[in-house]
Amino acid sequence: MNWMPLLKELSELIYCFFDVLLLYKFNLVLLKPRYSNVMYYFLGNIIITFILYLLTIENYYSTLISILSLTVLLVYSTLLFDGQLVKKILVVGTDLV
Repeated sequence: MNWMPLLKELSELIYCFFDVLLLYKFNLVLLKPRYSNVMYYFLGNIIITFILYLLTIENYYSTLISILSLTVLLVYSTLLFDGQLVKKILVVGTDLV
């Protein structure tokens, strides 16, 4: 059995998870959390990780998908954190660098 495709997809999922965790940490540093319940953030991180993973499937990846991924990250920051929209855009942009 060839394990390489499975390992490749698993590593992509892990990269998406690390990307969402990094964005979460940047949001905590620069913005105030909107909710006091940690479960919202846990579920939000898991859901956004799977959305990003599905958007970044190699066969369908394009410039439009990159813009959609950026929009998903911005929606994540907007829904779960308080602050000005300009700061949220800067946080998402910082996460991408």
